[in-house]
Amino acid sequence: MHSSDDPARRILVTGVGANPGFGLTRSLTRLGHTVVAADAHPLAPGFLLPAVIPQVIPLASDPQYSDVMERVCRDLTVEAVVAGIEHDLVPLVAMRPRLKAAGVRVWLPDAESVQACIDKAAFHAVLTANDIPCPRTWLPEQIDEIPDGTELVVKPARGHGAQGVHFVNRREHARVLCELAPAAVVQERLHGREFTADCLVDRDGTASVILRRRDLVKAGLAAVSTTFDDTVVRDLVVRTLHAVRARGVCNVQGFVSADGAVAITELNMRIAGGFPLAEAAGADLVGQMVNGLFGRPVDHGRLTYKTGRVLTNYVETLAVGDADEPEHVGHSRPAVPSGGLVRPDAGRNASPYLYGAETAAVGRVLRSGQYGHTHVTEEFEQRVAHFLDVPDAVAVTSGTAALHTALLTAGVGPGDEVIVPSFTFCATIQAILAAGATPRFVDIDPATLCTTDTLVMEAVTDSTAAIVPVLFGGRAVDLSTAREALQEREIAIIEDAAHAFGSRAPDGRRVGATGALTCFSFGPIKNLTCGQGGMVIPRTPQEADRARRIRLLGVVQSQNERAATTTYQVDGFGLRYQLSGINAAIGLAQLDHFTTTADERRRLWRTYRDALAALDGITLIDVGEDAVPHLCQVLVPDREQVFAAMRGQGIGVGVHYPPNHLQPAFAAWHRGTLPVTERVAGQILSLPFHQHLTDGDIEHAVSALATALDASRGTS
Repeated sequence: MHSSDDPARRILVTGVGANPGFGLTRSLTRLGHTVVAADAHPLAPGFLLPAVIPQVIPLASDPQYSDVMERVCRDLTVEAVVAGIEHDLVPLVAMRPRLKAAGVRVWLPDAESVQACIDKAAFHAVLTANDIPCPRTWLPEQIDEIPDGTELVVKPARGHGAQGVHFVNRREHARVLCELAPAAVVQERLHGREFTADCLVDRDGTASVILRRRDLVKAGLAAVSTTFDDTVVRDLVVRTLHAVRARGVCNVQGFVSADGAVAITELNMRIAGGFPLAEAAGADLVGQMVNGLFGRPVDHGRLTYKTGRVLTNYVETLAVGDADEPEHVGHSRPAVPSGGLVRPDAGRNASPYLYGAETAAVGRVLRSGQYGHTHVTEEFEQRVAHFLDVPDAVAVTSGTAALHTALLTAGVGPGDEVIVPSFTFCATIQAILAAGATPRFVDIDPATLCTTDTLVMEAVTDSTAAIVPVLFGGRAVDLSTAREALQEREIAIIEDAAHAFGSRAPDGRRVGATGALTCFSFGPIKNLTCGQGGMVIPRTPQEADRARRIRLLGVVQSQNERAATTTYQVDGFGLRYQLSGINAAIGLAQLDHFTTTADERRRLWRTYRDALAALDGITLIDVGEDAVPHLCQVLVPDREQVFAAMRGQGIGVGVHYPPNHLQPAFAAWHRGTLPVTERVAGQILSLPFHQHLTDGDIEHAVSALATALDASRGTS
């Protein structure tokens, strides 16, 4: 599926208890947006979707609807509202000025157009005035005018779907039903092949139309649909859209009779429940809707589609469990049963946070029978490149493999020195040694635990071939003042960004997009996990090509090219570093939720910061506002005693990292003292930090830290 050209957004979708809003929520989260899933019923299925922010709101008919919606949008920093159900259209159109004042976008036509589509009698009048074929329609007081023998449909004038729809053959039966169902309308029953048109109309009135037959309809919903193309149907749909001055995403329904005659029955000013077929057929419907919603041009070239694609829609079980009390209006999340809470123990520190889609994603790869570098791997590379706004990305087996590949890609080898902070995981140093180069250890800034441009330039020698800044804890490292001097000396900057996927540099660009060769790790507990994996972000097409050859044993041809020929060419050194499609599938599932990941990690870090502010004698290592935090660390006196005390209470504290220049394996490259590194290494304490944590867990960890600190002071 294509993604929107817009950055990730926070979008409120109403009606997530119904099929259209439920499906739209899924599609938006897959595109990386955060969805505030809203519905009037506290048991709406959309509340159970992974990564959404559930929000119970009043019914559209409730006098408090507008006030509650405005408050929800402000409190949850909603950027746009999309209606997934007809009932919300009228109040949303009326409150557009209020939403605009709150910085919230909606994309709907004027009130008259909305009314013309919601009211079936008014819709019939508009179509009739524009000579658009449609079923004959009568109000209850006009039933006596209906010709004898006419098959009829009695339905609510403002209903939606199959609710309250009845088929009768006699006027008398229609009259009784109209008395039982207030505000009813009577229409001629049409026969033939039913169709739906998923449409997107830009602000200039240009419309794209994706046609699908409704091959099997159950309870008013298309259980089986097939995309098709028909010039007559498409042209009539476009005429209908123009007649009601439709804008944004909408759907048109109608029939094609056995003799080829086409008639229009409905136009809904929201997405249809079966729209996933349009996207499966290649149309970027939701992505382009988001572009239009935020004032960007709609690319109609990305709304073309393949015919003959089939969608089978069926019920999915989302959850089975114990019943809970209903949620109250206005709560931001459905309540969690207190008896069901399990406090994450220290073992969760090394456990990835999964959103639920990872298992199915892996299953699809396993069923395909292709487990190596596949199209899934390449899709993951493309999605990461798009997320970072860079031309290319090269997936490898691990963060260590990414560093090794990047060093070789930059031409680093025997006889070369690589400047690197000692304060990092030993994998950074092992990658340098694997390239045949030697590490030249440098110190760090005590406030950030990262190296600086001054420290780097002081360490440069005639043998320096590369700098490997470590983006510790997720903080970007700014070497901009040294970059020109390094370029003049042809010294490569190769970022070890294992902690920093999703973080931004001071200029707003994401780490990986700032011009350095960048290496990410997607290990089990990284900000984004593949189970195990890594990524190299090359600076040029030539580097991308070289990195791809290195990661596949030096073979020149791609996998597809090798499959089409009887030979292949090896032009240099290489390793088996390609990322399996199994791991890439996990990464893709994770990437769909990365906005939620980033928001939650930042929130957890701020919760720690606020709780730690009351403790004396410790220093919190600040990761900065632009980071997606990977660690939460403090400097504490009597670290060994505090560490033992907290471990004794089951708090999963750790130490990141023992300095490498003091390790026996790297003793040959020890060059004097690194005072800040050595001081920090004796005081650093990593607190439990992962998305399994609750606010209560953080309170518990900080309380245990306070107790351990008091105990250490009493014995020191």
